[in-house]
Amino acid sequence: MSVAGYLRVSTLDQDNEKFKADILKYANHHELGKVRWIEEKVSGTKDWRTRDLGKMLNASRAGDIILVPELSRIARSIKGIYEVIDYCQNKGIILHI
Repeated sequence: MSVAGYLRVSTLDQDNEKFKADILKYANHHELGKVRWIEEKVSGTKDWRTRDLGKMLNASRAGDIILVPELSRIARSIKGIYEVIDYCQNKGIILHI
């Protein structure tokens, strides 16, 4: 089992540090272990499959844990969010938001 924290911002002047602190606090509280980070600066409207998020999910295995600070970090549309959640459920990836 691996634990990954996924962080996405849309512009170069935005910062992931608050989100990173929130994820670390959550992971420590739930004793999830070491978190590896996947960070990208890309619009949430870009298809998730073509982003680092898609690459991370493709490489993940059943039982792996993905931590995301809020739904809007996954995608900017309800359809995109549902697609990611469905993909994780079908593959056995545990998604914490």
